[in-house]
Amino acid sequence: MNNNAWFKKEKPLLSMQTMGGGATGTLFQGASSKPYIDDVFSSYVYKGNGTTTGDTQVINNGIDLAGEGGMVWTKSRDSASYWHTVVDTARGTNKTLYPNSTYQAETLTNVLNSFNDNGFTAAYNSSYSGVFTNKNDDHVASWTFRKAPGFFDVVTYTGTGSNQNITHDLGCEPGFIITKKINSADSWYSWHRGLTVTNYLKYINFNDNAGENAAYAAWAETAPTATHFTVGSSDATNYNGDNFVAYLFAGGESTASTAVSVKFDGSGDYLSIPDSSDFDLGSGDFTIECWAKVGTSNGSNQECFINQWVSGQYAFFFGSVNEYLHFYWSTNGSNSSNHDSGYKVTRDGQWHHYAVTRNGNDLKLFVDGTQKGSTASMSGVTINNSTTTVVLGDNPDVGDGSRQFNGNLSNVRVVKGTAVYTTSFRPPTEPLTNITNTKLLCCNNSSVTGSTVTPGTITANGDPLASIKSPFDDPEGFKFGEDENQGVVKTGSYIGNGGYAGDGPSVDLGWEPQWVIVKKCTGTPNDWLIFDSIRGIFNGGGGSESAQVLYSNTTAAESSQERLYLTSTGFEIRSNNDAVNGSGITYIYTAIRRPDGYVGKPAEAGTDVFAMDDSNASTTIPNWDSGFPVDFATTRRPESAEGWYTPSRLTGDKYVFLNDTAAQTNLSAWKWDNNVGWGVGPLNSYQAWMWKRHAGFDVVTYEGDGSLRNISHSMGIAPEMMWFKKRNGSKNWYVYHKGINGGSSPEDYSLRLNTNAAQDSDGNTLWNQTVPTATHFTINTDSGVNDDGDRYMAMLFSSVNGISKCGYYTGDGTSGRAFNIGFQPRFIVIRPVTIVENWYVLDTVRGWGVGGDPYMLIDTTNAQAPGYNFGAPTATGFTWADTALNVNGEDYIYYAHA
Repeated sequence: MNNNAWFKKEKPLLSMQTMGGGATGTLFQGASSKPYIDDVFSSYVYKGNGTTTGDTQVINNGIDLAGEGGMVWTKSRDSASYWHTVVDTARGTNKTLYPNSTYQAETLTNVLNSFNDNGFTAAYNSSYSGVFTNKNDDHVASWTFRKAPGFFDVVTYTGTGSNQNITHDLGCEPGFIITKKINSADSWYSWHRGLTVTNYLKYINFNDNAGENAAYAAWAETAPTATHFTVGSSDATNYNGDNFVAYLFAGGESTASTAVSVKFDGSGDYLSIPDSSDFDLGSGDFTIECWAKVGTSNGSNQECFINQWVSGQYAFFFGSVNEYLHFYWSTNGSNSSNHDSGYKVTRDGQWHHYAVTRNGNDLKLFVDGTQKGSTASMSGVTINNSTTTVVLGDNPDVGDGSRQFNGNLSNVRVVKGTAVYTTSFRPPTEPLTNITNTKLLCCNNSSVTGSTVTPGTITANGDPLASIKSPFDDPEGFKFGEDENQGVVKTGSYIGNGGYAGDGPSVDLGWEPQWVIVKKCTGTPNDWLIFDSIRGIFNGGGGSESAQVLYSNTTAAESSQERLYLTSTGFEIRSNNDAVNGSGITYIYTAIRRPDGYVGKPAEAGTDVFAMDDSNASTTIPNWDSGFPVDFATTRRPESAEGWYTPSRLTGDKYVFLNDTAAQTNLSAWKWDNNVGWGVGPLNSYQAWMWKRHAGFDVVTYEGDGSLRNISHSMGIAPEMMWFKKRNGSKNWYVYHKGINGGSSPEDYSLRLNTNAAQDSDGNTLWNQTVPTATHFTINTDSGVNDDGDRYMAMLFSSVNGISKCGYYTGDGTSGRAFNIGFQPRFIVIRPVTIVENWYVLDTVRGWGVGGDPYMLIDTTNAQAPGYNFGAPTATGFTWADTALNVNGEDYIYYAHA
């Protein structure tokens, strides 16, 4: 422990308590709820209202800073004259630091006056020229980080001038550390997991645009641990007698003994294992998998992961050929067949999980858990039982070295007799283990030739090296969600390729982020870029992507730049701008996960995630109040004949019509930078129906590729209804619902949201007759869902107890029929499926249940019809007063929301 009297730490967020059964676990102190991302991070925008010194504004972002501690970072979005300001609970209110400057900390008045149990209080002081958190009419971005194991910590310490360990309460390996001298001017020295070579010998300044530098004295040439980080003799991190603050973010590497890799240099390096019957794959099930980080090109764009492939003795080959992931097999040792994934093995400096499985007659290839390409038929195929050596990192059949692997391999596993993965999945987050039928598990040992399982001695050829680098994050950082097993911070790096709009690197995090900071760390200097989804990261489509950018090292005002957009599993670089995508340049990033179906706080009431509101004709947002950040909305004037305007947060100012086939267009009124509503007027008499993404609802945007594919989503439960729309072309809205065709094989059918047509048996061309899963949905080659190069959006809905219900029933022709769905609905969409009929919309804002129900039709531009007594919501569902929506023998589907 550090014994300096000045050194102090906030109280621990977690306390050890005895759990049922005598086990010991960690619980949030003083709370019975599980830890969710909503409780520890907020990206919140607001408009200052201070005109006189001392004017304050309470920012309620739901983060308990008073009880748990943390840090608040603010920046004016409008002015290049106003500084970034950081205040934290370890140093106290109004004690400011400036990420864009080397200035020492200042104790000012009326900057940030209090840390509250649900946010903070911003204040205004007219005497300061550049430090404003509440200046009238100034639009402010704020980011609040609460102290929590697996997420963030703040510590202060006193320098000694010699090596010392600084303890922290992060509870896991840090991925990013920012330090700042408090009592005198100096640079913000930062350590990041993604810095090149040996990262603890590097630092990068947070307050300027310079790249990484040698840091022998900064961190005492010592990697941080789950309990402390080390500072050396550098004046910027440990000057004797000076005071310092450090901000620590999770996302560090696992220290498990099997969380390692073997590095191959692409020139004579490989591992060999004598032939064994364990490698005779024959006609049975099997799995071959590994993690690989591919280095620079070996000149042939062919990389071998593992193979038993020598002329006349061919058996199998797993790796890339002509850049694309393949699995080759032979039935007689001489012939060859192959399955091409259609996926280009990228040299992006990132780890990717690759797997091939045979399950009966089905052969599938997976990248990062998602099936790539179609399923190959192995009917009647018996793979040759070769007697040659099995090789990792090279293909001996090619003597010119053109298939030598350049990069790192980790946790190579061969399982004979089991298809471990049969559908798309979320890749393991910890090193692989010796499961049933494992025949080989290697490249997971401190020794190059070490293994967990091997049928024979592994021999190193050339000079492959054991590396501590691995694809695995510290599992102690996985603290969040209902099962307390999810991570919310990811740190890493990628290598730019100079590509533009669709050809840039795609960073796979395993989830969609809400906050991303990116920094070029090699080559010529460039800025730190800060993005967040509240201010806006838009997938406009067709080259109109944009993101609102701030720069931590400058006072520049916010600007809209085409730099990146979000994907369901991370983010994609959309520009060849040097700040994010210089060819061959290394970039580091830190990302924070959005509240999704895994780590988002579960809704306690329908109003937490769904709202209806009439427009207030505001000239500033929100035009429609929701009480939460809106992710998807549809709006129209109920009493006028017009279309259903339908935008989303991910698509920005672009919208489509629910009732129309038309391509998207734009409207400046669609503004999303608000935490409690959306839109800017004047739009009089418009009603909006608004959704927040959670376990029961998701929005996914994607670019079509014209081939059968699986696409990841973040609900954590299987979608029960899906709406698809091509955005850059004229196409129908295609609908999947679990109740189509009376719930019998609904994946074989579809409906059109924009028409009253009966169900169509085109489920094969739309979603390959495949039911969506808790992690993925499937699309086939139909141009309505997957034309090559076209842009699409998908809205996914599911049932959540007490919140929403995707249901279906068969009409019985009786009046007064009651349906129990477990809650009182405020909104319902319903239609029969086997006949020509409309999509009916009823809601309580317009009068459902008050006698005479004004109804609307999604598939038309008709104004709402005058009241018809369909029935009414009840405490546990709804009742149909007559047979209008209960025709005897007719199948109905519906979606209802509390």
